[in-house]
Amino acid sequence: MPGAVVLALVFTGVTGLRGVIGTAGLGRQAFSLASEFDFGFEQGHIAGHLARGQRYSVSFGDSAPMPTAWASPLYPVLLAGVFRWLGTYSYESAIAVIWLNAICHGGIAVLLLMTGRRIDSFGGAKAGWIAVLLFVAMPMGWQFLQWAWCVPTNW
Repeated sequence: MPGAVVLALVFTGVTGLRGVIGTAGLGRQAFSLASEFDFGFEQGHIAGHLARGQRYSVSFGDSAPMPTAWASPLYPVLLAGVFRWLGTYSYESAIAVIWLNAICHGGIAVLLLMTGRRIDSFGGAKAGWIAVLLFVAMPMGWQFLQWAWCVPTNW
């Protein structure tokens, strides 16, 4: 298979796998938030403030929003864009954020494969495929995939 086709298949496969598994079991009836902090934790909390026009800030309890350096700005700004488009802390936003994360995971898998092909001068693309397989099987990647909403504590 030509290289571009393989890269497209890797991207589509990893994105689809992460997106489908990430959204599995998330129904409107199961989607409930006890607080704003339950949606994406620190990143989602900052993004909610950005989407409401409260600048890059956080608030605790009933306190007024205060500036923060809690997280780097790129991901909260992306989340704020999703919130402005689909609603702050909504079910639709949760689905969109999970698929956005899945697309990023697909891109990472493609970059790993390309890097492995470039550095593995002895075995062809073996290093790239090993890196992709390890990335897909990595438990931490699956653990954080569903952090767009509050995970039940009885798991």
